[in-house]
Amino acid sequence: MWWLQTDGTVTKEQNYPWNAELDHTIIDGVPFYYEIVFFHRQSRTLIITDLAVHICETKSWKTKFFLSIIGSFGQFGWSSLEKKIFIKDKVEFQQALAAVLHWDFDKIIMAHGSPVISDGKRQLQQAFL
Repeated sequence: MWWLQTDGTVTKEQNYPWNAELDHTIIDGVPFYYEIVFFHRQSRTLIITDLAVHICETKSWKTKFFLSIIGSFGQFGWSSLEKKIFIKDKVEFQQALAAVLHWDFDKIIMAHGSPVISDGKRQLQQAFL
């Protein structure tokens, strides 16, 4: 059994123990994050950390207040403000996103918020294109 583990920096090279089950790419153009996106082919699931948030409920009124102000609460993706702050090279970002959209995924699981259980590819396209 492989483990999602490495002893160095993950690159775009596809020479890792998980390659039999997962594809991956790096999201360029967003230097604040070092975002590596994974695609599990068998389940058609995209696995992300900070590429998008999807916080639709929270017990914290502070979180809800802040996310509502910046336009992220209840929305999938990033708000317009977050895109302006985080995307430093639009061409690199769009190229990286195009590589992700080339994969045949339906679901998205993420570090921040509720998973997208269907129609994930369209939702990602709509959030960033």
